Amino acid sequence: MKSLESLSKAVIETLREFSSTKSRLSADTLFTALSRKREVLALLKDGPETIEGEQVEHYSRRIERVSLKSPKQTVLTDLSQTLRLVLDTFDVILATIEPIAREENLQRSSDLRLRLHNCQSAESMVLETSEIVATVSSVVSRAAEQIDFANDFLTELGQSLSAMEKQLFSYQNHNRETHMLHDRFCDNLLSQTREMDQAVVDSKAIKDARDVISSRLSIIEKAIETKRQEDEERLKQADSKIAELQMSVRNYNDEIDKVTQRAKELEKEVLLDPLLHINNRRFYDLKIQESIKAYRRAGRSFSVILIDADHFKDVNDQFGHRAGDKCLQEVAKLVASCVRKTDFLARYGGEELVVIVPGANAEEAGRIAEKIRDCIDRTRFYYQDRVIHLTVSLGVTQAQPTDTDAEELFVRVDNAMYLAKKEGRNKVTVV
Repeated sequence: MKSLESLSKAVIETLREFSSTKSRLSADTLFTALSRKREVLALLKDGPETIEGEQVEHYSRRIERVSLKSPKQTVLTDLSQTLRLVLDTFDVILATIEPIAREENLQRSSDLRLRLHNCQSAESMVLETSEIVATVSSVVSRAAEQIDFANDFLTELGQSLSAMEKQLFSYQNHNRETHMLHDRFCDNLLSQTREMDQAVVDSKAIKDARDVISSRLSIIEKAIETKRQEDEERLKQADSKIAELQMSVRNYNDEIDKVTQRAKELEKEVLLDPLLHINNRRFYDLKIQESIKAYRRAGRSFSVILIDADHFKDVNDQFGHRAGDKCLQEVAKLVASCVRKTDFLARYGGEELVVIVPGANAEEAGRIAEKIRDCIDRTRFYYQDRVIHLTVSLGVTQAQPTDTDAEELFVRVDNAMYLAKKEGRNKVTVV
């Protein structure tokens, strides 16, 4: 399966390059990009090739072949194996993009994976290639749209902040000018008063003093009236600028509300599984790291339960992927009803669910796991009047001081789950 993993990684890396560069995605451009990948070329060659210090052998060399008299039959066997390898790679690609696909693309991908599963020839696979490209292109395009949306918002936000800064600067200048005019008026008023006082002192006759005082009072009266009119005008201008600033603030708050709502929607799309409507693998990775940090820092113990549906491939083969999806949705609901409100439930991948149980040791988490197992075992799933009896195998483990990272803990719970399957399935194994 190493070749399948290498080919899958090469294809996924290529699709990411298309998304980051916003290049046009089509069958021709995808073929051209893949043909430049040494990993892909190595898988298609007959002989081994060294890539970054590792020897890569052709997939067909690792297939046990049955000696046949006819060379033509041997070629057909190799072709069949290669076809299955390509089909499995396409299936991995579609499964990889499903966590970020919307409802319509999710259903489209599910139907396409079912048709790929039933492909029996290269011709039927080629017929589905354009649909694969279209589905991947749709998901990638939508991801690019979300990036463009975020970039546009940041641009608009920057422009709004710049406009508000100009308005505040203008209002600040307005206040400064008002203060300067007020100081000038007071200085002028004080000067006129001093002149009247000096005129009274210098005048030898009351009539002369009266004339000077009358003249100065007339000047002061006009200055006060002029100041009053200027104050009224500047008050109107200040009110107008404040109203503009308040409008900008309201618009800014409206934009914040819109982008906050959009961020919540994007968060749901990024951290929630679109099929099961529970937390997805990304959210689990964040939560398990947070749990480990809290365990190391404050000794907050926790356990992990891994749940895997038994013989789920048989359900897909007998009833179809749509029936399998419906069963998984109901299983997720049943598990959610069995765990506590403080527990964290997520889809790890495929038909695997994982539960983080904070504050519980392995024994307590084992009881919760047994409750889940019993609930699903007693449930009968109906699809188009057909009964599907589904069971699950569960592994349980508790965080240990020796756990260096989340991967080490998951390997332990994964081994526990596979031990439950080895012992007959429909079991809980605690390690």
